[in-house]
Amino acid sequence: MKRLSGKNIVITGGTSGIGKASAIKLAENGANLIISGRNEEKGEQAIKEVSTYAVKSKFIKCDVTNKDDVKNLFDLAISEFGQIDCLFNNAGIDGEIASFADSTEENWDSVINTNLKGSWYCMKNAIKHMLSNGKGNILNMSSTSGLVGNGFGMTAYAASKFAIIGLTKSVALEYAKQNIRVNAICPAFVETPMIEAICQENPKLKRRFEACQPIGRMAKPEEIANAVVYLFSDESSFTTGTAFVVDGGLTI
Repeated sequence: MKRLSGKNIVITGGTSGIGKASAIKLAENGANLIISGRNEEKGEQAIKEVSTYAVKSKFIKCDVTNKDDVKNLFDLAISEFGQIDCLFNNAGIDGEIASFADSTEENWDSVINTNLKGSWYCMKNAIKHMLSNGKGNILNMSSTSGLVGNGFGMTAYAASKFAIIGLTKSVALEYAKQNIRVNAICPAFVETPMIEAICQENPKLKRRFEACQPIGRMAKPEEIANAVVYLFSDESSFTTGTAFVVDGGLTI
């Protein structure tokens, strides 16, 4: 039997990178998927790929910084799938790379609104439904930058990821007795389109990203997706409130 058979999972930012790799792995393990993102073309392509595994799937366009979009995402998901078992809060941005002194208020607001407030919007909608359903499982995307910071000129990003861990732990405590598990996942540097774009603008950063991980390379998105499958499976049934690290040794 597949590890996630019959589970309905909402993935934000599911059209590329870790989100898309996770969608494919979750589908391989029998999950039904509601994939959201801002790009409809990429969304439909993601649906084609997960449909290979004969799961029920749907793309719903959503900007997580827009509370009406988020409400619509969950309303449609519940209408189409009946219930939501799991939420993967994966949507996020890195923001501009600049020294703290040179960073802008606009960048701060954009990163915090997407990474932190967007996750907050989605959790609020999901938990209301999960409470009525009597169970639920939420996974928030943090980062090793949310554990040890970073010196790469991404202060707003690191602040948002630290905050996501605090949000995760607090909500996990509040709803543990209601059978709602809440965890965060903390990857180090992963070969995603977001990281590739950063490295193209700053070629020296790629070598720095690789060198700071003792394992000597960046992760593949599929390696993070394997951990996502575990945290959504019943194998992790006693795990809540944790910051689950997948970092090639970076935080040792």
